[in-house]
Amino acid sequence: MRTIKLSRSQQEEILILQEDDFNIELSFAAKLTLKFFFSQSTKNIKIYAKLMKNAQIDIIFADFSYNSMTVDCLVDLDEEYSKANVHLASLNYQDFFKKYNISFNHLAPNTYSQMDLFGVSKDASKIFFTGTSKIFNGSYKSTAHQNAKIIVFDQNATGETLPLLKIDDNDVIATHSAVVGRLKDDHLFYLMSRGLSKKDARTLITYGYLSPISKYFNDDIQEEINNIIASRV
Repeated sequence: MRTIKLSRSQQEEILILQEDDFNIELSFAAKLTLKFFFSQSTKNIKIYAKLMKNAQIDIIFADFSYNSMTVDCLVDLDEEYSKANVHLASLNYQDFFKKYNISFNHLAPNTYSQMDLFGVSKDASKIFFTGTSKIFNGSYKSTAHQNAKIIVFDQNATGETLPLLKIDDNDVIATHSAVVGRLKDDHLFYLMSRGLSKKDARTLITYGYLSPISKYFNDDIQEEINNIIASRV
């Protein structure tokens, strides 16, 4: 278990290349950016964060690992004007099962959360997104947004999203979008009619889904993400 505590107005950015569990406490106006990048094998991960007034956490998760895994992430927005963002991209292969449970608890007024979850499932693999945003009574003028999209490439591959909004206050904004779909033959046909091979067409579509996560990383990791997509799709 790795503990991260940021004091008043402290700011920190951390790159994570090896799995670990995290217990995070952010004091007034502290800001933390956690960037996870996995390209080979990794283990299950648990993340818990507690945010005080005006604190902010940004969790960037680029998972291209070559195994089954579960990620559990819970953020308590404990005081006013705290803010949490999770941006996740996952590419899954073979028969691996990847499950991502992202949860936000809005425990004070004027809190904000956003999750953007994108996945590509191929071969006989499965991706499962669960997004839970709970706005407790008294957490008025809070905002919670969820966006989850999975594209399934092969007949035996599957994807599933489960968006949950639990709202106990009236004066809030809460939205969710969840899309799971198979790669359509006409999309492939269109790209192949423009001279692309089937593999190149699938690779281009995967870039569109997953490569936006690379903007959060340095040039070396951006290049590695591009190489992984090109070689594994």
